[in-house]
Formats: sequence, structure tokens, C-alpha cells
Amino acid sequence: MQPAYLFTQAMQSSEVEDVGLKPDVLKSAQPRSVWLCRALTSDASAIICAFLLHPETRWHGLWPCIVALLVLHFTLIDEMALAQHASVPLSKERVVFQQPVQFDIPAQPLELALNAYGAATQIQLFVDAELVSGLRSTALQGVLTPEAALRALLAGTGLTARAIDDQGITLVPLPPGNGSAASAPGKVSATVMRFNNYSAAIQDTLRIALCRRAETTPGSYRALMRIWINASGVIVRSELVTSTGNGSRDAAIAAAVRDLAVGLPPPRDLRQPVTLLVSADGASSAYCSDADSSLRRAEIGREAPR
Repeated sequence: MQPAYLFTQAMQSSEVEDVGLKPDVLKSAQPRSVWLCRALTSDASAIICAFLLHPETRWHGLWPCIVALLVLHFTLIDEMALAQHASVPLSKERVVFQQPVQFDIPAQPLELALNAYGAATQIQLFVDAELVSGLRSTALQGVLTPEAALRALLAGTGLTARAIDDQGITLVPLPPGNGSAASAPGKVSATVMRFNNYSAAIQDTLRIALCRRAETTPGSYRALMRIWINASGVIVRSELVTSTGNGSRDAAIAAAVRDLAVGLPPPRDLRQPVTLLVSADGASSAYCSDADSSLRRAEIGREAPR
């Protein structure tokens, strides 16, 4: 299954400090700067596993991090499925997508144009820098809604926009036949593909652990946490960066994560801690049913005679 690859507008200073980045790194980082990220995403994202790389490292002039949106609800979908949903309006919930904005963005490399777009609209963008590498935007001038402006910027690029709940916008390749012949195909980043299998392993491990108790089942709370994984693939330390709003549930989540075995050693170049966002979005009764099945299979495997 192919993941969607993203870069995102940088967090505000307070948000960056919350996930452990050094304050001195932020001196030259403006809110409109862009970070390289990666995401696995579905129709209803429930957990984000953020693999934070060294913040002082620069890549194409952008602040890099690698983020895997590990979906705990429903099934992961590939880039084609994402693109097939791209005709849906960017957002009916966030008025900001419909408020006209003055734009004056010259024709230029698409990644720079998107950076300028994000600065003008204060909307987060999630796109892989390699996906837009070598592409150019059209010039954009005048008063337009952010939705219309983004559509104009992407004209002829072979890319289209899709809203990620109320968090921002991602770009995905158009499916075959839905773009001009001159449209450039989207590219998959080899750099971040190395984390795909490990992302899936963390997803499955956390899915089973959090579904063991109703109190920790995702869908009714949000929490940001950090985990540290040793060379054997065992979570040896965890901490909640933000509370769920319920002290008992906070303690239950910490207990659920403690000493979990991911089953695979982490990639050697994985920067730790791994930062996780458990989201209330997209709760699904089928999610924990699947987790129960996985848990039963694992228990049967452990009990089987050798």
C-alpha cells in the first residue's frame, strides 16, 4: 500500500517546544516556514506518529521532519484513493477556506509558491517536497478564496488538494485521466519509504494496546505523547505531553503503552523520541473489533505448543 507524502507549515514556537525541539532552533524558523513530512492517511485519521528528525538539519531550505499518520480507524488508503476523494470541497467546517484573501504570488517553483500561499492564508499544507520538486506554479494575483487560489496554483501540475479534517490541506496526484497530458506524475520519496513498515508495526501495536480497555479506546479523546523504543523494538519509556483531560485515562494510556513490543527494531536513523498524537477524529466500532481479532491471534500464537 502506498502512503501519501506530505510537508507541513511549521508549528508555532510553543507547539514546537511541546514536541521537544530546542528553542534555539526556532530563532530562524518563522511560522510560515515549511517542514518535510510524510503521512499514511485514511478517510478518518485517528493517530499520528511523528518521526522527528534532527531539527538543525536543513533539506531544500525547509525544516525537515518525517511524520507518519498511523490510522487507527478504518483501513489505510493509497494515494489513488486519496486522489479520488479530492473533488470534495476543501472544507465545509472551516470558514477560513472561504474567506477571500489578497494574493500576489508570481509564477515560481511550486514549493515556494505553496510556502507563500501558506503565509498568506495561515492554512497548514501537507505535501512531500519531492512530490512538488521540479513543478512550477502559475502566477496568482487578486482577491480569491483560499480554495480557488490553491486550485489555480495547482493548474497543470497533475496534483489536486484534499482537506485533512480541520487540520489543513494535503496534495495528492490526480488519478489517471483526470489531468492534462502535460501533468507531471507524483513521485514517492525513497527517503521516507524506509519508515513505512515500521509505521505499520507501531500502528498495529498501539491499536491492540489501546483497545484492551474502553477507557483508552481512541475516539473520545486527544493526547500527545512521546515514546522511546530500544534496539529490540520495545517501548522503554513514554510520557504524555498533553493530557486527555482525564487523569485516570492519562494513567491508563501510560500503562497501556509501557513495555510494549513493536516487534521490529527501529530504523537506525530514526530520531527519538517518537511523538504520537492520538486524535478523537474518526472513531469506528470496527477498529477495535479488528484489534480484538489481532490480539486473539497473537495470544493463540503464544499458547501454541512448540
